[in-house]
Amino acid sequence: MEQDCCIHSDMVSTFIRRPSRIMILILSLAIVMVLAMASSSLASNGDGPPLTVTSPVDGEHTNNATLVIQGSTAPDAMVSITASATGPSGAQSYIITPEANGSFVKEFNVIEGLWYINVTVSDGSGHNTSVTMYVVVDRTPPRLEVYHPTESPTYTQYRYASITGYYDKDPNNIANEDRGVFVRQVELVEGDNHIDIRFMDEAGNEAVEWVYIIADWTPPTVIIEKPWPDPYVTNNSTVRFSGRAGTGAVEVLLEHKGVSVPVTILKGDLDICATWEYILELGPADLEQDIIVKAIDHVGNEALDTVRVIYDIVPPSFMIDEFPMYSDSSFLWVNGTTDKDIGMVFIDDHAYAVVNGVFMVQWVLNKGRNEFVVSVRDEAGNEASQTFEAWYGTDPPRLKMDVPDRTDSDTVKIKGTTDTDVDTVSINGAKYPVVDGRFAVEVNLTEGANKFLVEVLDSEGHKASRTVVVEYSTPGFGAAMVVAVLAVASALITTRRSRR
Repeated sequence: MEQDCCIHSDMVSTFIRRPSRIMILILSLAIVMVLAMASSSLASNGDGPPLTVTSPVDGEHTNNATLVIQGSTAPDAMVSITASATGPSGAQSYIITPEANGSFVKEFNVIEGLWYINVTVSDGSGHNTSVTMYVVVDRTPPRLEVYHPTESPTYTQYRYASITGYYDKDPNNIANEDRGVFVRQVELVEGDNHIDIRFMDEAGNEAVEWVYIIADWTPPTVIIEKPWPDPYVTNNSTVRFSGRAGTGAVEVLLEHKGVSVPVTILKGDLDICATWEYILELGPADLEQDIIVKAIDHVGNEALDTVRVIYDIVPPSFMIDEFPMYSDSSFLWVNGTTDKDIGMVFIDDHAYAVVNGVFMVQWVLNKGRNEFVVSVRDEAGNEASQTFEAWYGTDPPRLKMDVPDRTDSDTVKIKGTTDTDVDTVSINGAKYPVVDGRFAVEVNLTEGANKFLVEVLDSEGHKASRTVVVEYSTPGFGAAMVVAVLAVASALITTRRSRR
């Protein structure tokens, strides 16, 4: 019987053979059969009785414990069988009488080894016909080892498995050349794959090894639930990632700039479903990047989910057109420009539309002082804002001045009264306190006319102003002489009194 190395998987059997040795074996068997037929033919054509041996075949290999000699001859012939094996077992001899039709059968026990069988038939006249053959009795199974895969079960994500191993037809014979390494690719089905590898020698002895492979090419699941939406734009350097993973996952990793780090499993079982999170700290160089979260199962199947994170810490541009600080109208226009991707402008948290970066808002004023904040906010949350002040009213405060028109002193006091809700007075732009509606401010004069703009502003934003002019001139020559004479006279009188 021809030796085979057979791999069975899912009811399909395939054989790994060595073509060169198989061809040699086939040719050898053919030659043996031709020689046996020729031997029988020659024996039958002599003077002896005819003889045909149908079993065993010359050169046969068997693992049976008994050997059956079967054939046919002349009914009146005597059949003599001699069987001898190599070794100390010696020879066995049998004489049998054929059946009426000339057939004969003899069965006897044999041990392992090489047996030489001689069958001789003779008639009453002393004529003989003989057939000689050899039979190999082999009960030792061949050697079979599987090198790969070695683990049982072996898990894989691939659709084909490579099985490698070693076989030896006759491990007791060191001169045996029928040995070697085999490699076989086996197509797998998803799930359990029980694969048996069989090697059979010519005698029918068989060695069997088993390989258990579990094929899994279904990836696990992973979902990024936060941050959201995608892309996610933020001005916060700390970003919390969270989501779910499962369906056989054994590990969940977050990949940022080519570096993978494990996430924290919060609750659940990754084999079924679990929640996870990871806190990512962004740096100044992390302006825009794809963050990948992947789940990996025990055989290496991967599932990926991705979110793009845009880190933006630059506030939007922002400009307000100039408007009057004091208004006699109950509203004013707040107009300006900002970035074109800004959709809303806020005035004291009231939202107004921005179209192509331009906004125009009619803002209602309350009587008196109005303070309001105008701001814009981009998608990342960066904000630009500015605080404005506007006054609305029609009745100015009272302002009464007490200032001389001219003076020969180089300073003068600018005095006046106004309403009690006025806190300060402005004189040529410089501010001075007003106490209980009164103020008095000493200012320096220069030769000639000195002009002063005096302004007051009440609590409702009403303004009153006055312009005063003070003429300053130094004293004349006559007056100076009188002063000098009086000084001299005063000195003389003082001297005379001191002499007395």
